[in-house]
Amino acid sequence: MIEALARRWPQYAFWLATGLTDPSAGHTAPGKAWTASQRTASSEVNAAAAEFFDASVLTQDVAYGLGDTPEQTEEAKPAPKYKDLDEAIFQLAFQRRLEHLKNQFQGVVDVAGETWKLKQLVAQLDVERVKLALKDSEEFARMFSTQASAKHDEAE
Repeated sequence: MIEALARRWPQYAFWLATGLTDPSAGHTAPGKAWTASQRTASSEVNAAAAEFFDASVLTQDVAYGLGDTPEQTEEAKPAPKYKDLDEAIFQLAFQRRLEHLKNQFQGVVDVAGETWKLKQLVAQLDVERVKLALKDSEEFARMFSTQASAKHDEAE
């Protein structure tokens, strides 16, 4: 279940699994989620991360489809499906998400299943996401530096 949620909203995957955020890597929590005062990213950084992760998921889905990925070993293969209805729901959800992502990134998905255009897009989105996250982190650091200076001045 965590895996299904993480694949649907990859920008929340780290938070779902650990309860922690890492906004500089694109890992955040949903808008009104409790984060125990952990740093969250700006909406601009969140949007860039979501687009990056969506393109990454699409690249993986186009390359591997519903089948086993080359990374899986015998021990890591998913548990067998016990019910036909479960398998049908899984396949339907996968196909709906795949079509949504293909529509989101029209013109990038090759009909033959080539992924080089997607990989190029993912790299470009990653650079943009990292630049935005760095800017966000710098602003956050300045804010705390200003607060620390003010507290130090008050103490003297």
